[in-house]
Amino acid sequence: MAAPLEVPQTATGTEGTSPPVEDSGDQVPIEDLPIALFSGETMRLSDLKGKIVVLNFWASWCPPCRWEMPSFENIWREYQSEGVVFVGIAEDFEVEAARAFAEKVGITYPIGMDTKGRFARDFQVFQMPTTFLLDREGNQAKKISNVANEGVLKVFLRGLLDDG
Repeated sequence: MAAPLEVPQTATGTEGTSPPVEDSGDQVPIEDLPIALFSGETMRLSDLKGKIVVLNFWASWCPPCRWEMPSFENIWREYQSEGVVFVGIAEDFEVEAARAFAEKVGITYPIGMDTKGRFARDFQVFQMPTTFLLDREGNQAKKISNVANEGVLKVFLRGLLDDG
């Protein structure tokens, strides 16, 4: 059974409260935090309810991230027609470095930038790469710290697709 996506303790120490949106005093759930995509669009994880989401935290300076991203692109192309969405969140120091690497690899799935480290903190990402699989209800089904092996990732996706 998939565990619900937990919102960790905030900086104020108030457990269970939602983190504020960057540059705003509004309190919103983690799934409603805006992701500014390289395409210029804005996405929220709540926009993806009903789909299986592969949420990958990466950086252009991270060798294991660089190794796995071409596989992610291949899996994305293979599974997108089945309701699977890949979302990359770059933890780079410079937007241009992240954008240049994504373009060089030919990434076509949505990628955004975590300029203030908000998503990494709220998802408790402690190493690069880290990948989360979210079920159709937005619950965390799996967390993979370090490189996500292509075969294993496909097994987890098949399991989530068969459950839904």
